[in-house]
Amino acid sequence: MANKARTILNFNYKDDIQPILTKWADENGFHLRDIGKGVIECQRGGGVVMCPILLQVKQTGENIHLETWLMVDLLTQFTSLFSAPSQSPIDSSVDGLPRERDIARHFINKLLDQLGQPQIL
Repeated sequence: MANKARTILNFNYKDDIQPILTKWADENGFHLRDIGKGVIECQRGGGVVMCPILLQVKQTGENIHLETWLMVDLLTQFTSLFSAPSQSPIDSSVDGLPRERDIARHFINKLLDQLGQPQIL
C-alpha cells in the first residue's frame, strides 16, 4: 500500500479498529468499503466541489497501517493549470491545494484523536 503521494502512518492500537472506523465514517460523511486483503477504504466526496478524501486502513494484530490522500479531480486540475498531481498527501510536506489539505486533515485528525494518535500537521 505504500505510495509517496499519500500521507502514511504506522502505529499500534490494542483493540479492533473496525467499530471506531465505522462510527467515524458515519459521523463524517465517509463511505466505507472492504477492498480485500484486510484493507478498509473510506472515501468522502466525489470530486464535484472538493477533491475526494481517501483513507485506507489495515490492521494486523495491534499494528495499524493508515494511508490518506486527496484524489485530485479534473476541476481542481483545471483550476491549478494542471500543476496538481493526480494524488496528493494531506500533510504539510507539499505545496499546493492548501484548502483541500486543511479540510482533509480536519476529518482525518478526528479519527486520529479517537485512536490516541498525534494529529497530522
